[in-house]
Amino acid sequence: MNKQQSQKVNMIDASVAVLNTPANKVIWNTNTTFTAAMTNLNSNMATLNSADTTRLASSVPFTETKAQAKANLIAATMLHAAAGRGYAASVNNTSLKTICSISESSLTKSADANLGNMCMNIYNAVQPFIGSMAAWSVNATTLTNLNTNITTFNGLVGTPVGQISVQNAAAMAIDAQIETIYGILRDTIDTLMEQYKVNHASFYNAYFAAREVHHTGTHHSTTFEGFVYKTGGVALQHALVVLSISGNELRRHFTAANGHYRFTRLHLGNYTLTISLAGYVTQTKSFTITTLQSVDTDFTLVATGSGGGTNPTPTPTNSNQ
Repeated sequence: MNKQQSQKVNMIDASVAVLNTPANKVIWNTNTTFTAAMTNLNSNMATLNSADTTRLASSVPFTETKAQAKANLIAATMLHAAAGRGYAASVNNTSLKTICSISESSLTKSADANLGNMCMNIYNAVQPFIGSMAAWSVNATTLTNLNTNITTFNGLVGTPVGQISVQNAAAMAIDAQIETIYGILRDTIDTLMEQYKVNHASFYNAYFAAREVHHTGTHHSTTFEGFVYKTGGVALQHALVVLSISGNELRRHFTAANGHYRFTRLHLGNYTLTISLAGYVTQTKSFTITTLQSVDTDFTLVATGSGGGTNPTPTPTNSNQ
């Protein structure tokens, strides 16, 4: 979202949060007109979140997907390069050893357009000898996997025009939903709130305070964030973090280089965080959020076949963010 959209959505989030606070909900839930307006409001909020998810799915996660594909490709290439060097040394194949003497940093720093060709050079060099490299844990299957990784990464190089089109359409959908929701608040909820000005002044004042559009970029909602590690406290990059509410997937992100993930603009409800990464046991944590807060929770993933392992206990921290 752009800055103006974010400011309006922050206001909407804050207003809805006040309305849905259990103590306030008791005040209006016997008013059928108010209940109908809230049903309409919540439905449009779901549509807004869906549009925002579509926007994110066509931008940041695309970049993250390519980054994950690049990481997979480099790991597979380095495995076969090491096997090539080891085998070459054992049979005194100078040419093979030279080709396979490639550093991980050179692959990491290479331009995306060149990486596929660099990795294919390793594939072509070790392919004739793959049947003799079992001692280095490579074989025809791992070589096929390397070729698949090359194809996958090459298919992600560049920014497809379709991605830009989807992003633009999602931005327009977000604008339309914001205006629809704003209209419900202005024309219906605001007018219904007047009856509570005297008898439920705290509710009334909290609602209209939330209805102010602030230009600080902050908002009042629930946030989930934390870090994903492997055993030993080493950060895991590109782990998939899926956030679900009441059993339905809401959003997904990949962890950053330091293992960090973050979800914002969340309300009250029953949430589940699921963390997965190839080679590690998938882990899940569930949360029941009854007050707006910041939930800081880390995960330690255990490598497949490594046995048990525990996660740090979630630490909810009350916050206005």
